[in-house]
Amino acid sequence: MKNIVWRLGVAAMLLAVGACPARARLGETAGDLQKRFGPPLKQLKQPGATDLVQNQYLNHDLLIYVTLYRDTSVVEHYLKLTAAPVNGAPLVVAPLPRELATAILQAAAAGAQWRQMSETDVDMKFARDDQKALAVILKRDRIPVELRICDINFIKALAEPRKN
Repeated sequence: MKNIVWRLGVAAMLLAVGACPARARLGETAGDLQKRFGPPLKQLKQPGATDLVQNQYLNHDLLIYVTLYRDTSVVEHYLKLTAAPVNGAPLVVAPLPRELATAILQAAAAGAQWRQMSETDVDMKFARDDQKALAVILKRDRIPVELRICDINFIKALAEPRKN
């Protein structure tokens, strides 16, 4: 009986990871993203920031925001929805299952490993061991609801003083 329960658990985990919707990846171009998701649902541009764009995609019940800097993905933001929105219905954010967050992080590992740095009531922070990306899972009422992954070089560039 234990063996059957163990096998069912492993099968359920593999199905959860294998059935995970497509994910963006740091370093992809807008063209790569369009091939993966189709055209963005929305595209937001900051006034005065000509090389910074945020695209919004929907993959089943996963809302994905990708920030592109000079046409390269530098930030990914994932929200699980209760259901795919229909006819302009409001978006309702659902808890982000640990299995889904883990699958997204694995897809964003680029051959490296993620290490959990800390966990509080409001977030869980991770760093890739190749020191090329950081991730945070944000919580609402101690329940994980969104995942953000960011290219460290982009963070460093934001922190540098601007040259006039």
